[in-house]
Amino acid sequence: MEQCNARLAELLAQQKDELQAMELDARVARALQLRLEMLVPYMDTWPQALAVAAKPGNAGRSLKLLYQLVDDIWAALGDQATDSTWYSKRALVAGAYTATSLYMITDYSPGFRDTWAALRRRVAEGLALETKLESLVHTAAAADTAAAGGRSGAAAEAAPAAADVGGAAAEGSAAAAAAAAGAAGQGAEAGPASGPAAPAGHV
Repeated sequence: MEQCNARLAELLAQQKDELQAMELDARVARALQLRLEMLVPYMDTWPQALAVAAKPGNAGRSLKLLYQLVDDIWAALGDQATDSTWYSKRALVAGAYTATSLYMITDYSPGFRDTWAALRRRVAEGLALETKLESLVHTAAAADTAAAGGRSGAAAEAAPAAADVGGAAAEGSAAAAAAAAGAAGQGAEAGPASGPAAPAGHV
């Protein structure tokens, strides 16, 4: 498997220009087909090989080689994703490779024609689903960002309103205090005038 993966990396490098001219689903399917074609000479014993690879003592290395395969494919196809799609794309290729290699065991069509058709459908459907999921993730992220911005804007708008209310309250308190002081002053001025009249002729 390791030698086949290395051989695939060489083939993808040689066909780089040809692959770049294809649509993404066609590029992925072509890369996987190149790798799966390497299984054809061993198809009679491939079920036994899968059984050996799945044993607990070999499972770790088998997964490592599968990871290396899908990573090499996406790197050769020019993928530079660094977000969550990095994982989803590799899961897509790993699933397509595994499922198609099992499909080949029972495919007796000339030149594995049915296998390659099934591979193209699987890749196209997988990429379409991955695109939808990516769109949903980005939409949800944009909605969260907008909501966070809305909350910040509301808080910013509420601050001047609160300040206005506080200012009005302060002005009201000052006005009340002034009114009370004025009333007290008026009472002090009115107090002597309302008392007894001074005796006539008093100097």
